[in-house]
Amino acid sequence: MVLAGGKSSRFNGIDKSLLDLGNGRTLVEEVAGRLEFLDETVISTSSDERADSYRRLTGLNAVVDEYPGILGGILSGCRALGAPEVLVVGVDMPLLKREVIECQFSAMQGYDAVVPRHPNGFIEPLHSTLDRASVLDPLKAICESGTRRVSELFDLVRTYYLPVEAIRPIDPGLDCFTNVNDEQMLGSILLKLKHSPPQARNSRSSSSGSARALTSSLERD
Repeated sequence: MVLAGGKSSRFNGIDKSLLDLGNGRTLVEEVAGRLEFLDETVISTSSDERADSYRRLTGLNAVVDEYPGILGGILSGCRALGAPEVLVVGVDMPLLKREVIECQFSAMQGYDAVVPRHPNGFIEPLHSTLDRASVLDPLKAICESGTRRVSELFDLVRTYYLPVEAIRPIDPGLDCFTNVNDEQMLGSILLKLKHSPPQARNSRSSSSGSARALTSSLERD
């Protein structure tokens, strides 16, 4: 879900999801392209205008959030999707890797959420997988309470905190978690995209099963 509620303050008010990556794609198109192997992807955003723009650019379904913040975006996306399991990622994460995503889905057995966690305790909520039916009611309750702390959702459901060390064999540099949070980071990412092999851009697979994607563009300042 593309939560386009972020003000992109570090890009002088420019909607960073529409940044040109120099490869014929905007940031939102790059992220959408890396999720093409999934059966369904929805973009969640903050206005009808942005939703229309994302639909034109990506051909994906785009919905407007009822509640603000990351949790509001996740709720809107979950409501728009029909799959039992969903993926939550950020629109500002153009180095997503199919193998990491599939690893997280495989870790879902018996859990309502799988969230990568670093040794220092930092978690990656915008690279999490969720059991859709299990999180809908908690999400609605949290959003109605006005709380925006994303970790509250994970406190309320059965959550497995996947050590990032389990991901390193697939993605040694943990590039999949990289987000475009300023112009310096954008320059670094552009170099990585320039040198990434074509196969890094995931192709659609009929074996994706019930996997679905939920993308979010909320600022992580």
